[in-house]
Amino acid sequence: RTTFHASKAVWGVPADPEKAAHAASWAMLNECHDQPNGVLLSPDERVAYVTDVWSGKWHNNPDVQLRNAAGAGGEQSRIHAFDVVHDAAQGTVALANARTFVDLREEPKPAEGYPDGIKCDEHGNVYAGCGGGVRVYAPSGHFLGRIAVKGGV
Repeated sequence: RTTFHASKAVWGVPADPEKAAHAASWAMLNECHDQPNGVLLSPDERVAYVTDVWSGKWHNNPDVQLRNAAGAGGEQSRIHAFDVVHDAAQGTVALANARTFVDLREEPKPAEGYPDGIKCDEHGNVYAGCGGGVRVYAPSGHFLGRIAVKGGV
């Protein structure tokens, strides 16, 4: 979320530092989230991951408005995946084929907290900092395990 635009969106920022400094040169890539948080590219830059989190505790905050009413009453803790589409001729990037990579509230043993920070290793496994540790997922979205962190993340 940005201070220059009310949309809770994923933005494409030019690689050129001079252009990146001017929000007018940014491109809105996706706007279908309640509370986008972390953004990550796979090692081959073909997949973009975006966390989307929501807590019913935030519902009474006048500064927070939901795009999707489904999150209004409870918890939402998802990581979405998108195909990254490069248009070399235009010099643009787009996100396509939106899908839920993982819904942490629908796992057999739901995760504590929300996927706040996300990272990839060189194999494309996704690491998500959630409450009491770091959850690890294969590129397919299959849960591989949890790295416990004393005191949480």
